[in-house]
Amino acid sequence: MISGSRGAWQWIVWESQFLSDLVAAFPGVVCGRHVAITAFDSGRFLPTPDLTKRGWSYALGVAYSPPVEHRIDLPVHQYDEWYAFRSPSRIGYPEVFVNYGGFRLDCADREPERREMVERFWRQLESLQPESYLAEGDYLIFVTRNPVLFGDALLWKPPRPEERSPSDSGKKPFLRKR
Repeated sequence: MISGSRGAWQWIVWESQFLSDLVAAFPGVVCGRHVAITAFDSGRFLPTPDLTKRGWSYALGVAYSPPVEHRIDLPVHQYDEWYAFRSPSRIGYPEVFVNYGGFRLDCADREPERREMVERFWRQLESLQPESYLAEGDYLIFVTRNPVLFGDALLWKPPRPEERSPSDSGKKPFLRKR
């Protein structure tokens, strides 16, 4: 685990962890929030007709949830990217960072050639102003302006692979993607 901060933002990067484990441990990251899904299994998430009836929408490549009641209301696969807002928000057509191989927030220090990509990420986050950003790609990334959520996540002891039951891969079946 590596953590840091930038302005009002605090962030954590974990290796070999699942987004589903993070939201299971801290459902407050998404519950009561409106979530914009910019990547689902590296692609776009297209809400099913049933989800649309329950308040989901889709515009410009982004799926938008109604206020999340329970963490399992969100589709989880791999190479997922979410922005969590306290109120409904439209974010246009953002750059999707989770699909860049090896993307992590500290890579600008270790890999100068990635500095501009990390700077684009921070500019986009400042522009969109979510409460939290969550992504699972090559790494699990959590960024938030909420100090309580950050403090809880910083103390999180993720399950080790051998602690997961064979039936719990940390994933839930995907619903539909475009």
